[in-house]
Amino acid sequence: MSVPDWELRELYDAAARWLNANDHVHAALAALRELGDLDRIQRLLAERADDLLREGGADAVLAAVRLVPPAARDRETWQLAGEAYQTRGDWAYALD
Repeated sequence: MSVPDWELRELYDAAARWLNANDHVHAALAALRELGDLDRIQRLLAERADDLLREGGADAVLAAVRLVPPAARDRETWQLAGEAYQTRGDWAYALD
């Protein structure tokens, strides 16, 4: 028995909201990735970048940024990526 698509989407949506509210940012981002909700991924990145940095450093931010295809990234997401690369000392990538 398979779960209907609409129900699965509702579950991922509820999970993303709960996980974010309970400070499980990485898991919330993964749920949003499953939804394919690039706008919400980018908003969550912008809102919780400091938490991601604190929890996992620049690598955690870059992993989250990679959830959004380059062509779909907004200005803030590119900025976060640049700052994360700068933190790692990857100046060429930071400037790119």
